[in-house]
Parts: sequence; structure tokens; C-alpha cells
Amino acid sequence: VAPALLMVMFWAGKRRFGQGAFWVAALLAVISLVGAIALTRTDGRNAAFYLPHLRAWEFIAGGLTLHRVIDTLGRTPRIFAELAGAVGIALIVYAVTQFDDSMAFPSWRAILPVAGAVLVLHAGLARPDGAVIRLLATRPMVWIGLISYGWYLWHWPVLSYLRIAQAGAPSLGRDIAGALLSAALAVATYRLVETPVRRWRLRRRGTLRSGRIFALGWALRCRIKHRHILSIQFKSASLE
Repeated sequence: VAPALLMVMFWAGKRRFGQGAFWVAALLAVISLVGAIALTRTDGRNAAFYLPHLRAWEFIAGGLTLHRVIDTLGRTPRIFAELAGAVGIALIVYAVTQFDDSMAFPSWRAILPVAGAVLVLHAGLARPDGAVIRLLATRPMVWIGLISYGWYLWHWPVLSYLRIAQAGAPSLGRDIAGALLSAALAVATYRLVETPVRRWRLRRRGTLRSGRIFALGWALRCRIKHRHILSIQFKSASLE
């Protein structure tokens, strides 16, 4: 659905993403957020947690980077971007450490980690050399970032099956083992699936670019040759 909406906004904006597309996306985010807050439940039938259109506002928030805010942060004293990044990290850490399964989620609580991520994005784009961004650019953090999406995809089935196998009995050791197994699977899929596909796409792009360059060169050659033949014919006619 999201790519289709982006295509519609792109074509409606005369082949560009303008202010209209921004406000449409912002309106969709607000509708999604209001729906998530209204439909959050604490029992197992929590539609707001599982349904994608009620979590869409989180993805939209990540995509709506405000260039004016970034430019402003970049021109203001460095302390403001540093503060924005620090507050963003603090919000994320607070959500990770203070939220538990007794709290309704996503509800309004999801705003905290999402706002934290948005602040970090803006601070990093405004001041790539900031302290928070340098921390996130360290080798261990970059490594986690590379496998993070695969880790996110793997952890759910692994932890779910482990809990089912033990009839849902709580076990911290089992969950830690499941998280480590998920990380190992994420590393495997990153190396065996994501990296080969990325290399193939780069090679494919290079092949297409080479083909276009060859076609352009051949067309220019034909045009030059055609003009050369016309020039010879013109000189011959002049001599006659």
C-alpha cells in the first residue's frame, strides 16, 4: 500500500514530492496515530499492535525528515543539535528500560521512542560530527545496524516457538538464548542473502549503465558518420 500511495502522490505532484505530498503524509500519520491510541488494548486482541495501518505513523515519522529543521539545526550553535541527539537517545533508552508488558502499547507511549528516533535522525543530518552520531558510528553499533532488520524479522518466530515449546512459561535464560540465536540467523541471512542481492543489484546497475553508455556512443558514432557522409556528398556536389 505504501509504495502505491507514494506513486500517487508523486504523479499528483507533477512528478515530484512537494508540499502537498508532505501534508498528505502528515495527515495519514495523524490518522494512524489517533487510531492506534484509540484501539490499543491490554489483552491478546490488541489490533493496534499488529495491524500495519495503525503502526504506519511510525514509519511515516521516520520518512518525514524536515529539511528546514535540519538546516536550522545546522546553522544554530552546535549545542542545540547535540542536545536534540542526547534527548532522542534518552527517550529511546527510557522506552527500552521502563516499558513493560503490563503497560498498554502502542497507545501514546509509542510516541516516546519514535520521537527519540526522529530527534536522532535530525541531529545526525544537521551535525554528522556530533557526539551522539559518533557513538552510533562506532564499529559495534554499525555492525548491529547492518543486521538489525534481519534480527527484527528473526526474533519473533524464534521467541514465539520457544515459548510455545515450554507452554508459555517465563524464562529469562530461554529468551536470551532465543535472542542470540536470532542474531546468529540475522548474521547468516545478511551474509548469504542480503549481501549477494546487494552486489547483484550493483552489478546489474553497472551493466545497465554500461549498456546505455554503449548505446549512446553508438548513436553518436552513427550520427557523426552520417554527417561525414553528407559533408563528402556536399563537397562532391560543389566540385561538380
